Amino acid sequence: MSSRKFLQPTAAALGVALLLAGCATEVAQHAFLGQPRPAKPASHLVEVYTNGLPTRPFERVAILDVHCESQVFMQPNLVSDGLPKLIDQARKSGCDAIIEIEARKPANWTLETKSIHFTAVGVAFK
Repeated sequence: MSSRKFLQPTAAALGVALLLAGCATEVAQHAFLGQPRPAKPASHLVEVYTNGLPTRPFERVAILDVHCESQVFMQPNLVSDGLPKLIDQARKSGCDAIIEIEARKPANWTLETKSIHFTAVGVAFK
């Protein structure tokens, strides 16, 4: 009997955690704009430029894309859902920074079908 009482709060906590998750499905990919580059290590710091461009010379390397579908009532969020995946794709495509970040909702966006595409350009410093 006591084990049953213990499981109920745990199941409730799991349910709340799932409800609070903003992005249930994430599909991330990148497309090279030119010659493919070797991936950067997981520890490589990727700079994120939300306004403007880097001041040092750079080369556009890849288009980064994250498709994120919502979970229940939570709308996907750039900071918690999109940005980590964009950074991961930047590393995989050999980039040092992310620029020109955009979020796009499809034309048929509704409360039931909340999905957002986060896109950016991955660049490598010269």
